[in-house]
Amino acid sequence: MEGLAVEILEKISTFACTDGGRTGCSLSLTSRYIREATRSARFHSISLVYPLSMTSDEQIKRFSSFFFAERAALSERRVPRLRHLRIPWTPAAAILCETFASELHSLVILQSWPPSDHVDVSGTEFPLLQELTILGSGLEFGGVYPHPRLPSLTRLHIAAMPSKPSQQLGAPDLRLWSARAPHVTHLRVSLVNDTKVVLLAQLANLVAPELKGLPLIFPDLEQAVVQLPGTRTAIRTSAQEWELLMAPFLQGSPATRPLVLHSQKSDNLQTIRSDMERDWLERMAGGSGCWVEQ
Repeated sequence: MEGLAVEILEKISTFACTDGGRTGCSLSLTSRYIREATRSARFHSISLVYPLSMTSDEQIKRFSSFFFAERAALSERRVPRLRHLRIPWTPAAAILCETFASELHSLVILQSWPPSDHVDVSGTEFPLLQELTILGSGLEFGGVYPHPRLPSLTRLHIAAMPSKPSQQLGAPDLRLWSARAPHVTHLRVSLVNDTKVVLLAQLANLVAPELKGLPLIFPDLEQAVVQLPGTRTAIRTSAQEWELLMAPFLQGSPATRPLVLHSQKSDNLQTIRSDMERDWLERMAGGSGCWVEQ
């Protein structure tokens, strides 16, 4: 390997560093030549979520300081680019996202407890962001601005899973998200407590606006996936009720855009976080992740 040119090693290591930082750490512990040759690629994908402990704001600050130091030490041609990020939502996380918003291609946000909904990136544009996954409320992106803040986003997954059992999160405002990210082609909504049937009303607007004379949202939409809540929790709309309510939109009308209904396999927060990590890694490797194959 040490006989290869730096430019070739950079390309190889960029393809290898799609596991959230594990390979990057390993490369930094090999020979001096490999360590130096792969410095620009080791931050290609970063996960700051740890399986056995909560990530603190201070830990994110330490990572940020180290990353800035690495960037300062390299020439502009070799400056590390942070393309894929998985992070718990804290004030330091918001600053990190704002700083590297122009570079990110995929982003996974996991709401922390207590939630930091007052910490947002509402004034920040993410021009290259293609995939966004949010475990939490989705309030981090604020309101609507004169032009979309997520102009390149094509895949959006919002899982309204609370960070605390006693907390309840309602359905996301899909009309607002359509204004933020008008070019979404794949939408997934899961874990929503839809006792007020807010999500159902929006789905009528989403997948069959022509049937009710509603305005079109997500005009480029190719696939909408709704992961139904389980029937074990009484306060949630049951899967059977959803099937009944959604029947008019599932009859294959030419005017209806695709809608896929799934049952939620687990309400366990750790399981859901692990599934999101697996899907994120799979997407970086070119797989389908949480998206349904057509």
